[in-house]
This record gives sequence, C-alpha cells and structure tokens, in this order.
Amino acid sequence: MKLEKLELTYYPPSVAIYYTSRHAHGILSETIAIPHCMTSLNTCVQYLTQSHRFLSHYKTQTDYIASTLLAAQEANLKFKYAPRAVVTSEILPITSCKLDKSGELAVVTSHDRTAKLYDLSSLITSKVRLSEKSILEGHEGVVYTAGFSYPDASICGTASFDGSCRLWHTDTGAPAGVLMVADDVCEFLSVAFSHASSTLFAAGNVSGSVYIWDICRTDEPLVSLPHTHAEEVIATHFDHASDHRLLSASFDGCVRIHDLRVPLNGSMSSGMDIGAKAGLGLSGSATSVASSKLLTKHQAEITALDADPNLTTIASASSDGLYRITDVRAPESPLYEHDFGAEIMSCSMSLSKQYTAISVSHGEGGTGDGIKLPETMKRKKMQKKKKGEVDVYVIDNDQRLLAGVLHGHIGEVNLVKFLAPGFGNRIVTCSNDRTLRVWGGPEDLKKSCAEVARLDGHMDAITTFDVCYDASVMVSASVDNVFRVWSSK
Repeated sequence: MKLEKLELTYYPPSVAIYYTSRHAHGILSETIAIPHCMTSLNTCVQYLTQSHRFLSHYKTQTDYIASTLLAAQEANLKFKYAPRAVVTSEILPITSCKLDKSGELAVVTSHDRTAKLYDLSSLITSKVRLSEKSILEGHEGVVYTAGFSYPDASICGTASFDGSCRLWHTDTGAPAGVLMVADDVCEFLSVAFSHASSTLFAAGNVSGSVYIWDICRTDEPLVSLPHTHAEEVIATHFDHASDHRLLSASFDGCVRIHDLRVPLNGSMSSGMDIGAKAGLGLSGSATSVASSKLLTKHQAEITALDADPNLTTIASASSDGLYRITDVRAPESPLYEHDFGAEIMSCSMSLSKQYTAISVSHGEGGTGDGIKLPETMKRKKMQKKKKGEVDVYVIDNDQRLLAGVLHGHIGEVNLVKFLAPGFGNRIVTCSNDRTLRVWGGPEDLKKSCAEVARLDGHMDAITTFDVCYDASVMVSASVDNVFRVWSSK
C-alpha cells in the first residue's frame, strides 16, 4: 500500500486517506471521523493510527495532520470578540440575520419587505457604521429568513410571507430568480441550500409543503412534497454528504426525512429536466416524487431542531417541554428523551453528538420553578442558582445526565448554538437581558460550562444571532431593530 494524499476536513472534523494497493486498481479512499475533543498531539496521532494502522508507516504526515487539526481546534478557544459595527437604520422589526461560510457577507431580513446585504470583509476598526452593499427589493410581504449558497455564497435565497422565495446574485444584488408554486401560494418560513450540490435550494411553507428547486432553472420545483406535514414547516436541513436527503420539522410535531431518489405516487412538474433528475438519482418519469419517512412525532409543536451534518442523529424539542434524541437509522426507539415540563426555546447539539445545550422557558418572573431536570452527573458540582437567573442546560446524551448548567443570564435565552470548530468546545447564547455570551463547552478542560465572554451593546432583547464557519465573526439582532457585528480581536 502506498499513500497518495491526506485531506483534512475541519467541519465535520475528519481525515480522508487516499492510497493505492497492488491488490486493487486505481486510488482507494477511506475517511476517519474525529468524533470527540482531542487535547494533545500524542492522543490525536494515536487515535488516527489506531483508526487506520496504515498511517503508522507515515509518521511525519500523520503528525502534521494531527497538529493542524489541533491548531484549528484551539483557534476559537483564544478568540476575544469585540464590536465591529452597528446598524440602526432598520425601521421595522428584523426577522433574521445570517452569515456566509467565510463571515464576509451578512444578510438581514425584515418586516419592511426587503433583505439587505452587508460586506463585512473590510471591517478593521471597531464600531463602524455599516452601509448596505445591496438592498434586495421585490418581495410583497415580510421577508422572514434567508441563506447563502455553499460554499461560495454567490447566491442569496430569501423566503417571504408573500408566498415566494427569491434568489439574488450577491456580487451585484441583481435578481437571479423568483420561486413560486402556482397552486400553493403560502408564506415560506424556512430555507436551506445543499452543501453537497451548489445548485439545490429547499424551502418549507405554512401549508406543510416542502419544495426543492434547481437554482439554475427556477420556473418550477425540481421536487415537490405537497402537504408532507399537517402544519407549518419551520425547519429544513440538507444532508451535507449527499444531495438526496432532506430533513424537515413542523408545528404538527413531526420530523420527517425525505429521500429525493425514491419514487412515490404523486406528481412532479412535467417540465422536469431529466439531466437534473439524474443528478439526484431520480428516474426520468414525470410522475415520480420523493419518498418521506416519519422519524419522530411530538405531541406538541416542534420549537427547536438540530442534526449532525450527515443526518444520522437529530435532536428535537417541543413546546410541551419534551426533548428527544433520535437515531435516523432506527427511529422507532429514541436514544434518549426527557420531559423538562416547560417550553423548550432552543437546542443545539455538539459535533460529537454527545452533548446538547438546551434553553427552557422560565415563564413569568423567570423563576423556572416548574422545570424538571435530569439527574446530575456524579462528581459534578453545580453552582447554586441566583435569584432571577435563567439557566441553559447541557445534557450528556450518552450518559443521559445533566452535564452542566450555564449560569448568568437574567432573561429568557432565545437561542443557543455550539460552535462548529474546536469540536464543540464553545457555546454561544443570546437573551432578553440584552447580552450575547460565550461559554466553555462540557469538554473544555479549563472553562467547562463557565462564561468565557460577555458581549454588551444591544439596548433591547436579542432575538437571534449567527456565527460563521470558523467562529471569527458573529452577527446579532435585537427587538429594537438594531443589527450588530462582532469579530475576534
């Protein structure tokens, strides 16, 4: 066997090995996933060589890959965020703010029926007043959410209450297409671009339908899933490793996975391009649509959903307080579930899938007296809660225990996110107390579940935020229609 090359992927963390063998023709490849936090070079090298003993013969290359991986992991642990820009020009409420992979482009959607693009690449001084790169006008209703094509962010997709999604060229702000379904003109609430195919765009609406378009041909959907849910579709996620699996979640309490390759009785647009279908593994028949499988059903509205990049495990939560972990390959028996007894606002799963950070509504007065917590891990000393504090809970899904509590917020926590780099060693939260906070993850050896940074500046409750791929840039939006940019020093 002879090593040809090694490819390192930071998110999700993995190493691809390309090699030749005298027993096989051509170049062979295998991928080693890095499922947990590594704390030393020796540990990482040992993990790689044990995963594929072939690497023990290439010590120099393996050491280099391991050290590069650890450097990337440690990078965001050293970030100290500072305010870089503030935008106060929005008159009506902001509905979302999103970043592209690089953190150089941001899009802000609003009740004013527009989306605005901001170029963040030139931000080098603090507290700069940004001006719009482009104002995306054309929607006739509230623009609810948006997203960027992956990985180049050449296209921005927006979803509106006017029953349409629109595509825009990010370099010029010019329209790239209007996406509508003639017999299903309903408000769109969720969008997703495929990571495996740069041309696929999915959107879900309030009729419970999901549609997938080829952004190069916008006249009709590539795949239609009409009324696949009984109520509003609030989330859509593509499988990052393939372009034929899509996850959707709805207020009907259901989470479904759709295989875009498998025929099912129904109707697909007759003008479907056969070549485009072939890219998804679909047959040339004009009567084939995707198959849908129910993964899990809650008795109340789904309020939060997260999944690993390859859609093998999902974390779902509902307004009745039920949190559930489901293995997509065997959804009949949940891996773990717990009833918190109060509405779950947000949840985010670490890359290792072992941990989930959960924000639970503390109700009027913020006491949270009715919240039921899982059993605490042994030898884990929990800090006593102070009056008025609203906690975020970190669950160990493998041990089925409470791994830690994030203490400090004095208002409802509206959104929580594990950062992608560093194998989930940081958690970000935003709250009605007008702060963004960064916390050490449960595997952080020095700052486990402790506050690392507090970002002040908003004058009202922060409703949403986003973080770029390498966690060097964050954007946030508040109830007073202010949009802020933060970046590492």
